[in-house]
Amino acid sequence: MTIRRLVSCFSQFKTYVLEDIADTNAPALGLYAKLGFREFKREKVRHTKRTGINAYVSMRLTQA
Repeated sequence: MTIRRLVSCFSQFKTYVLEDIADTNAPALGLYAKLGFREFKREKVRHTKRTGINAYVSMRLTQA
């Protein structure tokens, strides 16, 4: 099921949140931004040297 379809199936909700997206996952961040999600939180991680991830991003979509 696609994100777009998922949002339309649960139209009773006004806000959708995606949490803990790696900042290095540019394709996912770009897709979510294209769908209307906006970043609202960025948490730095301590395991950067091991994983290459600098932060986890949380994104929110609020519908009118």
